[in-house]
Amino acid sequence: MSAYSRLKFALSDFLIGKKKFNQKKAKYRRFNLIFLTTALVPLISVGIFNVAVDPYGIYNSPTFNQFNQLKPEKWKHQRLFKAIAITRIKPVTIFLGSSRMNLGLNPAYSALDDKQPAYNLGLNGANTYETLRYLQHAIENQKDLKLVILGLDFIMFNQELGNQPGFDEGRLEKQAITSQDFINTTFSLDTLSLSEKTIEANRTNSDRDIYYPNGFMRLQRGDKDKNLTEFKKSIAVYFNVHSNYKLSQQYLDDLREIVNLCRERGITLIGFISPVHVTQSEAIYAAGQWQILEQWKREVVKILPVWDFSDYNSITTEPVSEKMKNYIDSSHYKEAIGNLVLDRILSYKKGEVPKDFGAYLTPDNIESHLAKIRANREKWVKVNPNDAELVKIIKQEREIKKTK
Repeated sequence: MSAYSRLKFALSDFLIGKKKFNQKKAKYRRFNLIFLTTALVPLISVGIFNVAVDPYGIYNSPTFNQFNQLKPEKWKHQRLFKAIAITRIKPVTIFLGSSRMNLGLNPAYSALDDKQPAYNLGLNGANTYETLRYLQHAIENQKDLKLVILGLDFIMFNQELGNQPGFDEGRLEKQAITSQDFINTTFSLDTLSLSEKTIEANRTNSDRDIYYPNGFMRLQRGDKDKNLTEFKKSIAVYFNVHSNYKLSQQYLDDLREIVNLCRERGITLIGFISPVHVTQSEAIYAAGQWQILEQWKREVVKILPVWDFSDYNSITTEPVSEKMKNYIDSSHYKEAIGNLVLDRILSYKKGEVPKDFGAYLTPDNIESHLAKIRANREKWVKVNPNDAELVKIIKQEREIKKTK
């Protein structure tokens, strides 16, 4: 065979081989396309569905009655949606604190009309470290932050109270949602399940807790004429969670850091001790922690002058009953009381605030104030033996359960 013939055959074989290769390549491409389509279409569909329902309330998706207007899952994901809300709203006024702040103070109150936008950054079960980190997050997103109202609670300084499971350092001091949070809230099956629950909740029960765009939450159970039951639960929670209370020096240092940060930035900081119901104070007394409570107040005023609303006063001594005017439970006060707190600390509508509600504490008057509370407590116990006994009974029931 001539060289020309051999070359011709070789070229023919090459072309045939290339054609077969291209055919196989086309098949692989079709397979890959089908595979990717099969995999991505459900994933994208899940993402679109989750964003549309928006169970965490972080995407500003349109809301519709009986579909996604109510978002009950926000209660369990405060640290997520509030961190993202700060990046969008960039408030010049923020509220910091625990669930008492979260449920008690509404940033839309008229005393704050000239301090908007305002946002409630109260977090359920927060300690002072979490509070500090969310302040830093707010400053990162609003360099012109002007006012911080800080609600302080005895339980926030318990050494045994760690960061809550929803707390994530990675999402703080960012100016947009993180990629990890985006993936978790868009494409995850967990979010899909919560989206389905959100729709179901909207269809079956419109009487749900409401989270407002400013971070304030109104609990519907506070209006259900079942306050006595709620009181018993919240007092029991104190004994269950804080029976081994230890005052944390680190958490006091975190408070000091909050004060220093606000001072350095020229931010007005107003602190107050929450107006818990006196039965909550009685739980502290029954747990043998009264002296620790007093020492905590002494340590706080060394760092920051504060308003104390936790005395045995005309608001906090409301008799316990099924239908309460001022309280949801022993730990949480209603919005109307939060308004009185704002009236007092902002010098707004002074005439409407009971004279015995709120005392301004400094190192100079702390001892006389503590003595006054002790005297007021003794008077209250004599006049209200049933409410005082209720706390003792709940403590005894808990101790009996522990021995079983």
